[in-house]
Amino acid sequence: MVPFDKFSAGVTEYVVHEMLPYILGGNPFVAGMASYLVAERGPALLKPMLESPVAKALGIADEKGNVDLDLLYAAAKDAMSKTQECVIDLPFGKIKLKAADIEKLNQLCRGTGETK
Repeated sequence: MVPFDKFSAGVTEYVVHEMLPYILGGNPFVAGMASYLVAERGPALLKPMLESPVAKALGIADEKGNVDLDLLYAAAKDAMSKTQECVIDLPFGKIKLKAADIEKLNQLCRGTGETK
C-alpha cells in the first residue's frame, strides 16, 4: 500500500512528463498549459475514482486512502502480458502504453523512479 499523495504524485508526474508532450504534438504552449492543469487538478480527479464503489469492492484503496499499488501493478502486468500494449483513447488524443511504461509508472507511484 502506498499513500494516496505518493500515488497521485507518481501518476501526475507520468502524465505531465511522459504522456502530454506526445499527445499534444510537441506544442510547448499547449503542453505547458495542460501540464499545469494536470499538476493542479490531477489528485482531485484521481480521488473520486479510488473512492468509487467498484474500487472499494475490488480493494484498490483502503479506508485510510492508501492505494494497493501491488494489486494494480499485478493487474496491469497481467493484462500487458496478453496484449503487449494498451491504447487509451482520451478526449484530446490516444496514448499507447507498453510494458516499460507500466514499470516506469509503478516506480513513480512508489517514489523510486524519475522521468526523463
